[in-house]
Amino acid sequence: MEQVHKESTFITVLAWILIVLSALSTVMSIFQLFFFSFILEVLDSLFDSSVSLWDSIQILWVFAYPLIIIYAFISAIGLLRRRNWARVSYVILFGIGIAYNVGTLIYTMNPAGEYFSDFDGTDQELDGFVFTVGLFSILVALGFSVLYGWLIKKLTSEKIKIEFNV
Repeated sequence: MEQVHKESTFITVLAWILIVLSALSTVMSIFQLFFFSFILEVLDSLFDSSVSLWDSIQILWVFAYPLIIIYAFISAIGLLRRRNWARVSYVILFGIGIAYNVGTLIYTMNPAGEYFSDFDGTDQELDGFVFTVGLFSILVALGFSVLYGWLIKKLTSEKIKIEFNV
């Protein structure tokens, strides 16, 4: 006799939250893609079109981001339908999110980096603003990293794996 497992509310709620967020992100990233393409054409006509490696990576990210978001949307639907590939996809996506946040923290906290290069310590108001923005960035990155870690732990738990017939 085949065992019937009750679908957890956690997965259903998580899947619907991810569906809504990824759908909104998909629409926004497509608008961003069109806007960025337009701006590139304008800038190319105004300036010499020499592009650095870092600029190329940023441009590639702008064009790859909508594809990642669309994949996240498809995976969220798969998560709602209790597909194991979607569960694994979100474990990987959340892991990438943690790595991205750690990279952002390293970049933000590096005093020799580009972020702090324009500040020489002579403007107290500006230094206070930079400190506040930096602190907020650190708290957001740490908060999302903890959230992603918790979601990874939940999605890889035995109770959830059984629900996905793993």
